[in-house]
Amino acid sequence: MNEFTITEGPLSDARPVESDVRAELASILSSALLQKSERRRNFLKFIVEETLDGRSSRLKGFTIATEVFNRDASFDGKLDPAVRLEARRLRRDLDSYYFGEGRHDPVRISIPKGTYVPCFEWHERPAPVVTKPVEKAEPEEQEAAEAKADRPKFLERIGYTVLAVALVAVFVAGWFLGPRRGTPDHVKLPAVVVVPFEAIGGTDTEQYLAAAMSPTLVDILRRFPGMQLYGSILSTPSPDQSPIALGQDLGAAYVLTGTVQSEGEDVRISAQLLEAATGRLIWARTFDRDLDPADLITAQNDLAADIATEIGQPYGAINSNLNLNANSSDVSDMESYLCLLRAHAFWRDFEVAKFAPVVSCLQTAVRKNPDFSDAWAMLGRMHLAAGIFRLGPNDRNESLALAIEAGSHALTLDPNSTLALLAISGAYHYSGIYAEAERYARMAVEQNPYDPLVLVNLGWRLAVRGNFEEGIPLVKSGIARSAHPPGWYFHTLAIERLMEGDGPGMLEFANRASSDGSAISQSLIAMAFIIMDDHEAAQQAIARMNEISPDYDPIRAFLNHQATDEIIGEMTQALARIGWTRPAKVQ
Repeated sequence: MNEFTITEGPLSDARPVESDVRAELASILSSALLQKSERRRNFLKFIVEETLDGRSSRLKGFTIATEVFNRDASFDGKLDPAVRLEARRLRRDLDSYYFGEGRHDPVRISIPKGTYVPCFEWHERPAPVVTKPVEKAEPEEQEAAEAKADRPKFLERIGYTVLAVALVAVFVAGWFLGPRRGTPDHVKLPAVVVVPFEAIGGTDTEQYLAAAMSPTLVDILRRFPGMQLYGSILSTPSPDQSPIALGQDLGAAYVLTGTVQSEGEDVRISAQLLEAATGRLIWARTFDRDLDPADLITAQNDLAADIATEIGQPYGAINSNLNLNANSSDVSDMESYLCLLRAHAFWRDFEVAKFAPVVSCLQTAVRKNPDFSDAWAMLGRMHLAAGIFRLGPNDRNESLALAIEAGSHALTLDPNSTLALLAISGAYHYSGIYAEAERYARMAVEQNPYDPLVLVNLGWRLAVRGNFEEGIPLVKSGIARSAHPPGWYFHTLAIERLMEGDGPGMLEFANRASSDGSAISQSLIAMAFIIMDDHEAAQQAIARMNEISPDYDPIRAFLNHQATDEIIGEMTQALARIGWTRPAKVQ
């Protein structure tokens, strides 16, 4: 009987030891984020080392000011807020680090508010290390091991991964992977059959990618609200059956098929989305990638995410097709789901005439289907819209409270509902409770980091509150993943350029935003032109703004969106240079 040795990791109730903390400190200090501020690097290093050396009681504002910021003995924290401000920025940097490149770090360093003493905690604890003594192999086993050693390492990993995929397929064989929790059985949603992808050639790489693509696509598509999925063996056509015939037999609305072909270090994956009833092609895309054989799993995940995002997002291929066919016999019985699509349409252009019918439709949907989480979540989003734009019979605070109530109810039905998390996040943001707003928005990103709507919501909230460093990349990532990005996705990108005094850059984003035909986009165009000293073009943009919405007040609009004083100040200065003054009668 073989003996195994277990090298113990930390005890379940233990804190990270000094070596763990110092390793994590080194990782943070070497990150791109902290490289931008030597002062904050020194700040963090000082408080961590003082704590590890047992001198945390010294960590007061005066000590940090004199030993880190080179202040003299006359330092008075009541008159000089330098330490408090840098501590706030350092907390923000740590949050950004752990949201991004440090999200998988095993140890986390934080600075609780109200103190400068850092806290050290486990995030992803190291697993116990199990070792087995080396045994002498029999001659036949030795030959097999030597032959195996001659194979490329990545092919060995492929073999293990394909085996894992096959085991998953056995477990879910014959499953109808229905809607997420919180969707009643009688609520009809669009059903999608994900057919296993076909390997065009016979290479191990192609076989691996083809085998792994279908289950990965199903996993990612299930994160998007509002669809039912057929996966695994149920979605494999018989030899004499076409994918379309399979979709029709299963009663699905759509069939997703694809092929994998590799040549050298390049791989091409082609995907097609077909209407099951007609066989009509409604979406197709080819994805080319440089292939790193040592990292096929990452490539497979990235490719599957690209495909799933294009067809599953709120403004993607499936929902766009359903909108086009909303009055057909195949779609009209999906009444509750069509309510969600109409609500998404409202959140795209904010057309006031759409508001009341959408709210009425959603209220009917939750009355008929009280366990339909997505309908409750979207109703919460419409209450949020009522609070933002002063729509409906309730005052602002009551509308925001209703948004939180409906969103919270949706979460009880489906704890993973990103729509519910966005409704609650928005309500907290417009209530001025920014920490909670950010927390719920981050939860939504954690649940579905592939959804452009989720990425932009978090980035937009961070940016409008002045955290451009983290917010803008999130917004850009969401736009890059969007099939048809709404105009408002570009507003904070334009504002960030305003803050940098970059007129051409601001104009680029403001022009892209103007596709929505809104007054706010024209106001951003005007500000961009005035930065470039083009007064005539700025005046023309202001005139277009007033044509769209007479006496429109962009300052009031951004105050309403909870923009920081710094943003409002830059906007006010730019508009004053144009000669614009706030209207006496504010809408």
